[in-house]
Amino acid sequence: MSFQAVRSPETLRLHPAFNNLNFSGWLINSELHGKPKDVHEPILITHGGILLAGFAEWHSAVCAGQPEINCTEYALNDDQALQLILTLHRPRTAWNDFTRTELALEQEPYFQAKALANQIAGGKYKGLANLPKAELMDVREKIAELAGVCSRTVGNVKIILKKAHPSLVEALHNGAITINGALEVSKFDRTRQVEELARFLAERSNNKTYREYIDKLQVEQFGADLSGLFTKLQQFEATNPGSVELRSGTGKKTVIIVGKDHLNTLAAGIAAGLA
Repeated sequence: MSFQAVRSPETLRLHPAFNNLNFSGWLINSELHGKPKDVHEPILITHGGILLAGFAEWHSAVCAGQPEINCTEYALNDDQALQLILTLHRPRTAWNDFTRTELALEQEPYFQAKALANQIAGGKYKGLANLPKAELMDVREKIAELAGVCSRTVGNVKIILKKAHPSLVEALHNGAITINGALEVSKFDRTRQVEELARFLAERSNNKTYREYIDKLQVEQFGADLSGLFTKLQQFEATNPGSVELRSGTGKKTVIIVGKDHLNTLAAGIAAGLA
């Protein structure tokens, strides 16, 4: 059941799952750049003000200081809301299998609680930690169905999330590496994973997505020396006006954009300074 409502954009919010996974910035960026500009979605919300769809439209309204927006409101709790969000956005290429599965795994406690309730109703209560294998498989299948993937993918994603370096997880979100590829890289210790990830992507460097991510990893290798990085950026801008651009990012991020032609020289200069 739904009904029309007029709400202030400032009173609406993202689902807690996006905040738990630090997905807020990723979500807005994927929505703003992941679909044609002439495609607009209705703003769907829950009675409690959680956004279900129309994230880009809501973000634009907030940035423009728009006092009111028209919404379609649904009476859903948080669990139901996340399930509907995933269902609505399952076809999106920006929401790849890994991202959808990671979000769907936020519902694992919900499905486990339902499985436990079924045990209690059947007089077979043994506790959540002792759910029968069949019940655990059923939970995994429900997560897989919600994410639009197979049960095996859910298992692989759980392994990756347990072992992976943050750079590997980011590469998965960006689509720079597949789940199967990341599963292989995650077999190494976290220190070596960045090196293996760079090697893996280098073999596929003809693809623009891979090339750009390799560039990012290259800069991150020197990111710990922030003072050296900022010094080199200042030098670039002084000698090549307009080569470096500073932008505000989503969330708590600040984005520094460097011309691609300068990237290798920048990395080499920082490396020389560290030697």
